[in-house]
Amino acid sequence: MFVIVDLTDERNRRFEKYRKHTIETRRCDVFGGAPFFVAKAHGVYFDKERLEGIIKRCGAAIFKDEKIPDGFLKYRFTPQVLPLRMLIKTAAVFFKNAPISCKNITVCVIDDFAYAADDVLALSQYVRFVRVVTKRPDVYFATQRKAYSSFGAVITVGTDKFLCAKSDCAIALFDDEFDPFAVKCGLVYKKKSACDNVFSPSTDSFSLPIFKEEQAKIDGFEFFSALFETCGYKIEKIPIFYDAKSILFKTFS
Repeated sequence: MFVIVDLTDERNRRFEKYRKHTIETRRCDVFGGAPFFVAKAHGVYFDKERLEGIIKRCGAAIFKDEKIPDGFLKYRFTPQVLPLRMLIKTAAVFFKNAPISCKNITVCVIDDFAYAADDVLALSQYVRFVRVVTKRPDVYFATQRKAYSSFGAVITVGTDKFLCAKSDCAIALFDDEFDPFAVKCGLVYKKKSACDNVFSPSTDSFSLPIFKEEQAKIDGFEFFSALFETCGYKIEKIPIFYDAKSILFKTFS
């Protein structure tokens, strides 16, 4: 579950600070998954302890208009699973349909909590090697065996991020998780450096036809990811980043 925190009400009526300000909460049901909530309060005069309690019960928060009160940044929802799976799926689709053979390409995936083992398995059949850096190598043991028995593919798994060195392509959530100068191309969810060989795809076009009111003034991709990661929202297949696919084409074609 998660909660959308709406603190956009900044009315400054007469004796505003002496008025009674409550936090209105509303439940939104998700078909086939857990619900999420909307908490609406005045942007200045609200009960911080009560709001903090609501967020803790829900697990994470998305703040409308990026209005995050002091001390609440730690509760902000950050996509972890969906963007990484989408990046790996994008790379797999590209290398599968690439105009040249990619059997000499080495890809490194940084998947700290082993969220994307199935996606790495699909990727492994289209490139020479896949290297995985993770804090949970045990989760990848079955993936390694299946890749070798099914495709003759090799997946190297380790906990040291130096495993990325001299890879052709690195895939991670953030570019500070690997050395951009040690790879030919980097695909990340959020780019923090100014390196030209690291690319962060656009997420501006993501929106859902449902929950139109709730999506107003928030990042559509964060909302979509929160539904998928915390509510168990079902999607038929993992989408891809089309602009990231074009970057791979320019790099490896």
